[in-house]
Amino acid sequence: MKFPCGGIMKGTPSYLKYGIVISISTAAVLAILVLVVGKSMLIAWRDGQRAGVEEGQVSGEYIEGSLESEERGGDEYADPLITFVRPTAPFRMETPFMPAVNANDPIYPENYPATEGAQEEKRVINLVLFCDQISESCYEAAKVVRNIIDNVREQVEAHRERPSLRLVWKDFPSPLMVDSREAAVAARCAQQQRKFWEFQERVGINRAGKSYDIIINELGLEEDIFNICIQQQSEAQSLINQGIQEAQELEVRITPTLFVGPYRVEGIVSYEEVERLVTLAGQ
Repeated sequence: MKFPCGGIMKGTPSYLKYGIVISISTAAVLAILVLVVGKSMLIAWRDGQRAGVEEGQVSGEYIEGSLESEERGGDEYADPLITFVRPTAPFRMETPFMPAVNANDPIYPENYPATEGAQEEKRVINLVLFCDQISESCYEAAKVVRNIIDNVREQVEAHRERPSLRLVWKDFPSPLMVDSREAAVAARCAQQQRKFWEFQERVGINRAGKSYDIIINELGLEEDIFNICIQQQSEAQSLINQGIQEAQELEVRITPTLFVGPYRVEGIVSYEEVERLVTLAGQ
């Protein structure tokens, strides 16, 4: 039997023949190496996933596919200067890491003190929301949590055995959108005049572009004080950076992210899910 390549090779100089043979041999060796390495990586990944699933089953409930923001909803972004190391195991809803509540954090209801005595603290469940002022999903999440708090507050007044709830805001503006950081600064300046939540709600409703001048007039803010805060920015920027740093330490990577006691919710925040986690956290 005569092969087509035999005719091609017949008139080819010997040094080219050796070159072709060496090239084919090198390609074959590289292909074998790729197959071997790929198989080893696949086995290692499969073992890691299996170990993660077993750990989740032993330690408690976990969210399947919560690392995929498309399934959970919300706004995901990555800071090009920050590298997040994601776990290989499925992310568990219950986490040992809980955000701290700082004296300068915006708190709803506003008359709720940032720190309580040891006896009272046991009766409080913190709902800590890492969010972006101009995000529609963050606006909806804050509205859901505030509605739950308002409903529970009436029950607490009637039945003192139920724990109280408080919403704590943590700034996590998108590094990819200039307006996001500007809105966070403006909200912190409104906080100086005890109008943070009113400002946050107006910005959420008017994402289409109502100017801050109109909003501060509607809220009755002192324009001179507000403008000085906007121009100086140092204090506001410091508070915003504090929230960003805490988000990075807790591996928050999507807005909104809501912590309900020891539990976290990523992406879409529903009334039913938060209410269920409030019940679990209060047990």
